[in-house]
Amino acid sequence: MTTLPENQPPISLLCVDDDPEVLELLKGYFSRNPAFSVFGCTTPSEALGLISQYQFDAIISDYAMPEMDGIALLKEVRAQNDPALFIIFTGRHLAQVAIETLNNGGNYYVQKGSDVVADIQKVEKFILG
Repeated sequence: MTTLPENQPPISLLCVDDDPEVLELLKGYFSRNPAFSVFGCTTPSEALGLISQYQFDAIISDYAMPEMDGIALLKEVRAQNDPALFIIFTGRHLAQVAIETLNNGGNYYVQKGSDVVADIQKVEKFILG
Protein backbone atom coordinates (compact mmCIF):
# COMPACT_ATOMS: atom_id res chain seq x y z
CA MET A 1 0.00 0.00 0.00
CA THR A 2 1.42 3.33 -1.07
CA THR A 3 0.91 6.33 1.18
CA LEU A 4 1.37 10.03 0.58
CA PRO A 5 3.88 12.34 2.26
CA GLU A 6 2.73 13.43 5.71
CA ASN A 7 1.82 17.00 4.76
CA GLN A 8 -0.14 16.10 1.61
CA PRO A 9 -3.94 15.90 1.84
CA PRO A 10 -5.61 12.67 0.72
CA ILE A 11 -6.49 12.16 -2.93
CA SER A 12 -10.20 12.83 -3.38
CA LEU A 13 -11.66 10.00 -5.43
CA LEU A 14 -15.13 9.62 -6.93
CA CYS A 15 -16.26 6.11 -7.93
CA VAL A 16 -19.28 5.82 -10.26
CA ASP A 17 -20.76 2.41 -11.02
CA ASP A 18 -24.38 1.31 -11.40
CA ASP A 19 -23.50 -2.14 -10.00
CA PRO A 20 -23.69 -1.76 -6.19
CA GLU A 21 -21.32 -4.70 -5.65
CA VAL A 22 -18.59 -3.23 -7.86
CA LEU A 23 -19.12 0.20 -6.29
CA GLU A 24 -18.73 -1.24 -2.77
CA LEU A 25 -15.63 -3.15 -3.86
CA LEU A 26 -14.06 0.05 -5.24
CA LYS A 27 -15.02 2.13 -2.21
CA GLY A 28 -13.88 -0.56 0.22
CA TYR A 29 -10.56 -1.08 -1.50
CA PHE A 30 -9.62 2.60 -1.71
CA SER A 31 -11.01 3.47 1.75
CA ARG A 32 -8.46 1.12 3.36
CA ASN A 33 -5.68 3.37 2.11
CA PRO A 34 -5.34 6.66 4.06
CA ALA A 35 -3.97 8.24 0.86
CA PHE A 36 -7.57 8.38 -0.43
CA SER A 37 -10.77 10.15 0.53
CA VAL A 38 -13.49 8.17 -1.28
CA PHE A 39 -16.95 9.14 -2.49
CA GLY A 40 -19.25 6.84 -4.45
CA CYS A 41 -22.50 6.94 -6.38
CA THR A 42 -24.50 4.71 -8.69
CA THR A 43 -25.59 7.17 -11.40
CA PRO A 44 -23.89 9.74 -13.62
CA SER A 45 -26.43 12.39 -12.53
CA GLU A 46 -25.42 11.83 -8.88
CA ALA A 47 -21.79 12.05 -9.98
CA LEU A 48 -22.37 15.37 -11.73
CA GLY A 49 -24.07 16.69 -8.59
CA LEU A 50 -21.08 15.71 -6.46
CA ILE A 51 -18.65 17.14 -9.03
CA SER A 52 -20.49 20.48 -8.86
CA GLN A 53 -19.99 20.50 -5.06
CA TYR A 54 -16.47 19.07 -4.69
CA GLN A 55 -13.18 19.13 -6.56
CA PHE A 56 -12.07 15.53 -7.14
CA ASP A 57 -8.51 14.56 -7.96
CA ALA A 58 -9.63 11.39 -9.74
CA ILE A 59 -12.87 9.88 -11.05
CA ILE A 60 -13.32 6.17 -11.76
CA SER A 61 -16.38 5.48 -13.89
CA ASP A 62 -18.03 2.42 -15.32
CA TYR A 63 -18.75 2.60 -19.05
CA ALA A 64 -22.16 0.91 -19.39
CA MET A 65 -24.72 2.68 -17.20
CA PRO A 66 -28.44 3.14 -17.91
CA GLU A 67 -28.90 6.91 -18.06
CA MET A 68 -25.55 7.94 -19.55
CA ASP A 69 -22.45 5.96 -20.45
CA GLY A 70 -19.01 6.69 -19.03
CA ILE A 71 -17.87 8.50 -22.18
CA ALA A 72 -20.83 10.90 -21.99
CA LEU A 73 -19.99 11.50 -18.30
CA LEU A 74 -16.35 12.12 -19.27
CA LYS A 75 -17.47 14.66 -21.89
CA GLU A 76 -19.64 16.46 -19.30
CA VAL A 77 -16.73 16.58 -16.83
CA ARG A 78 -14.31 17.90 -19.45
CA ALA A 79 -16.89 20.47 -20.69
CA GLN A 80 -16.71 21.95 -17.17
CA ASN A 81 -12.91 22.22 -17.54
CA ASP A 82 -12.51 19.76 -14.68
CA PRO A 83 -8.89 18.56 -14.58
CA ALA A 84 -9.53 15.38 -12.52
CA LEU A 85 -7.90 12.18 -13.68
CA PHE A 86 -10.69 10.26 -15.44
CA ILE A 87 -10.53 6.48 -15.59
CA ILE A 88 -13.01 4.22 -17.38
CA PHE A 89 -13.23 0.92 -15.49
CA THR A 90 -15.44 -1.48 -17.40
CA GLY A 91 -16.22 -5.09 -18.14
CA ARG A 92 -16.81 -4.22 -21.80
CA HIS A 93 -14.08 -5.48 -24.08
CA LEU A 94 -14.36 -2.88 -26.80
CA ALA A 95 -11.33 -1.20 -28.32
CA GLN A 96 -13.63 1.65 -29.35
CA VAL A 97 -14.35 2.46 -25.68
CA ALA A 98 -10.61 2.72 -24.94
CA ILE A 99 -10.10 4.94 -27.99
CA GLU A 100 -13.07 7.18 -27.10
CA THR A 101 -11.81 7.45 -23.51
CA LEU A 102 -8.46 8.80 -24.64
CA ASN A 103 -9.86 10.92 -27.48
CA ASN A 104 -12.26 12.69 -25.11
CA GLY A 105 -9.72 13.62 -22.45
CA GLY A 106 -9.78 10.48 -20.34
CA ASN A 107 -6.54 9.43 -18.71
CA TYR A 108 -6.79 5.65 -18.39
CA TYR A 109 -8.95 2.70 -19.43
CA VAL A 110 -9.04 -0.59 -17.54
CA GLN A 111 -11.05 -3.61 -18.57
CA LYS A 112 -12.37 -5.54 -15.57
CA GLY A 113 -11.34 -9.15 -15.81
CA SER A 114 -11.86 -12.18 -13.60
CA ASP A 115 -9.60 -10.72 -10.88
CA VAL A 116 -11.25 -7.36 -10.17
CA VAL A 117 -8.97 -6.66 -7.18
CA ALA A 118 -5.88 -6.96 -9.42
CA ASP A 119 -7.57 -4.59 -11.87
CA ILE A 120 -8.29 -2.11 -9.05
CA GLN A 121 -4.63 -2.32 -8.04
CA LYS A 122 -3.70 -1.23 -11.59
CA VAL A 123 -5.98 1.78 -11.20
CA GLU A 124 -4.49 2.59 -7.79
CA LYS A 125 -0.95 2.43 -9.18
CA PHE A 126 -1.94 4.73 -12.04
CA ILE A 127 -3.52 7.31 -9.70
CA LEU A 128 -0.60 7.30 -7.28
CA GLY A 129 1.86 7.55 -10.16
